[in-house]
Amino acid sequence: MKIAGPVLSLAFAAAMTAGTAWADTMLNGEEIRTTLSGNTVSGSMTEFGPYTEYYAPDGTVKSHGQSGTWKIEGDTVCFTFSGNDAGCWHVGKNGDMLQWFQDGELLGSGKVEEGNPEGL
Repeated sequence: MKIAGPVLSLAFAAAMTAGTAWADTMLNGEEIRTTLSGNTVSGSMTEFGPYTEYYAPDGTVKSHGQSGTWKIEGDTVCFTFSGNDAGCWHVGKNGDMLQWFQDGELLGSGKVEEGNPEGL
């Protein structure tokens, strides 16, 4: 029984640490559309590194060096770049940061800027 206390403490600490990665709020489809449409998001993705993307109201997404399309499907945003499906993402919000999730895993984050300040 002496092990139960430390094991429970470690499990609680691990759960709390993992919990800090999660968004305060997960956005629904309409909230994602309202947040992204006509705005730019800049941040970093685990797999790709830094990014800046402009989400045009007509469903195009533009970044430095590539463009594609975005659309809302249910409570996710789905992307296609150069004819390739880039997948669908759940979007969370933690303070002023958006967080990008796939399969329950946090894979990136970014900050929303109004409009298209970089002229993408």
